[in-house]
Amino acid sequence: MPKGLRGFQKGNQFGKINKGRSSNRLGKKMSEQVKEKIRQSLLGHKHTEESKRKMSESRKGKTTWAKDKRWECPQKDIKKERNPNWKGGITELKHRLRTSDKYKQWRDENFERDDYACQYCGDRKGHNLVSHHIIPLFLIIEKIKFEKGIDNLYEKIMDDSLMWDIGNGITLCKKCHKLVHLKTDRGICRPE
Repeated sequence: MPKGLRGFQKGNQFGKINKGRSSNRLGKKMSEQVKEKIRQSLLGHKHTEESKRKMSESRKGKTTWAKDKRWECPQKDIKKERNPNWKGGITELKHRLRTSDKYKQWRDENFERDDYACQYCGDRKGHNLVSHHIIPLFLIIEKIKFEKGIDNLYEKIMDDSLMWDIGNGITLCKKCHKLVHLKTDRGICRPE
């Protein structure tokens, strides 16, 4: 038995291990020298007329996978009221706020003030930072509803000074942000 073989390999012969596989180098990286050698060997290679004819014959009657198959959404005409997901033209308030230019400006000002680092752990990874409202967003919204009413709520929130106060924001990484919410939300009953 060759040296280095273990229990289940005892009966195997090296030729039978790769039976049915195209190459025993499948999935392995080639060095730049080997790639260059292969490139040089194929450089200027031309198919013979016979091989071209055989390739052409093998493709006859077959179409390419994308030919004449432009995909169109079958429900592209289902808009507004006819769409099953339509909610009367209202976008969720939090989504409208977080995608507004004013929110993005507030968030960027927080990031710049905190030098693009989590204020708890110091993490600086890109796409890992969030701006956290120290006084929670839902409390600010509830305060505005109580003081100013619910008519034109979005516009009232956009004009509120506490919502956009830099002192009410802190830069956190996603992990610390989750921990902050776990600690602070336990005693607070959120209205739905």
